[in-house]
Amino acid sequence: MTGQYSGLPKALETRCIDICAVQETWWSGNKLYDTGCSYKLMYKGTRGTTNDNGIVVSSKFDGNISEVQRYDDRLMKIVYITDSREIHIFSAYTPKTGQATSIKDAFWRMLDAKTPEVPPEDYIITAGDLNGHIGCRKEEHTAHGGYGFREKNENGQRILDFSEAHNLAIANTWFKKRDSHLITYYSGTNTTQVNYIPVRCCDLKDVLDVKVIPYKTVVMQHHSLICKLRIKLPTNKHEDHTGPARIKWWKFKDKEADIIAQITLPPITTVEESWEKVKESAHETAHAILGTTKPGRRRTYRDAWLWNDTIKDVVHIKKRLGHEFQIKHRSNGIHTEQPKEMQNRL
Repeated sequence: MTGQYSGLPKALETRCIDICAVQETWWSGNKLYDTGCSYKLMYKGTRGTTNDNGIVVSSKFDGNISEVQRYDDRLMKIVYITDSREIHIFSAYTPKTGQATSIKDAFWRMLDAKTPEVPPEDYIITAGDLNGHIGCRKEEHTAHGGYGFREKNENGQRILDFSEAHNLAIANTWFKKRDSHLITYYSGTNTTQVNYIPVRCCDLKDVLDVKVIPYKTVVMQHHSLICKLRIKLPTNKHEDHTGPARIKWWKFKDKEADIIAQITLPPITTVEESWEKVKESAHETAHAILGTTKPGRRRTYRDAWLWNDTIKDVVHIKKRLGHEFQIKHRSNGIHTEQPKEMQNRL
C-alpha cells in the first residue's frame, strides 16, 4: 500500500467495487486507515515482514460492518450485515511455494478452524492470494469448475482439498474466459494464476461473473481479480409513521363534564352486558367530542422539557414582532436587519 493508498481507492471507485481484499500492504499494526476517497482500509501487519493483509471497504457500508477479526498478518475477516443474511469475507495470504512446510501447515490449519465457525445460513467469501496452481482441468474435484489455467501443483492441491472439505466452489473456475482474464500475476515471460475466490457451492448461483482486469493495474505484476455478486443490500429504514386513527384522550380533562353528561346509562341486566353498553356509549361520545388523530402521518418526537409555556410565549412574541416589521417596511421597499429586540428574545 505504500505509494498506492491514493491510486487504489480511485481504481475501486472507477470500477464500482465495494469491498477489496489486499495483500502485501507493507504496513505494520492493527489499524483503520481512512484513504480520504470514500474508502477505508482495515489492515494487520507485522514489522519486518511482507505478510501484511487488509480489506478495503466503501464508506457507505460503515453502518453495516458488525465485526472485524484480525487473526494474524495472513488472515483476517469482516462480517457484513444484509437484510436477510450475513456475509463473512475472508482476506487470505497463503505462504509462498518456497517457504517452509510448517508455515504452510499452520496457515491452512487456522483457515480450516475459522471457516466452520461461520453459520451454515450465511455467506462465505474467501478472497486473496492463495499462491497455488489448481490447473485447467476439473478432473475429480467438485470445487473446480473446469476453467482454469496451466498445470496443478502441490499448493493448488491444498486449495482444492480445503474447498471440498468445506463445501466451497472456486468461483473463478466456473466461467469460461480467455487466458488474459485468468492470469493474475506477470513476471517477465512467466504468467500464473494465484488469486482465487472460493464461495459456498449453494451460493454459486449468486455469482454473476469473475474475471481479471488485464489492462489496468494498481501495482506492478499483480492484476485485479473482480467478482460480481448478486446480493440484496440493506434497505433504508422507512420513516416512522403513526398508526390508525386514535381518539384524542389527552383533551379529556378540558371536556370531562361534557363527555360524562352525554354518556347514556342502559338498563342493568348482567354485569358484562351492562358494562359493554356503557363502554360503547363512552367511546362514541369521546369520538364525537374529542375527535381523532389523522392516520399515517410522519411521527415527530419532541423533548417534553424543551416546549413549555415560557418558550411558547417567547415564540409568539417573536412571530408577532416579525410580522409587524414586515408590514412596516414592505410598502417602502426597505430591506434592513430585524430589530435586536426580536433577535435576542430566545
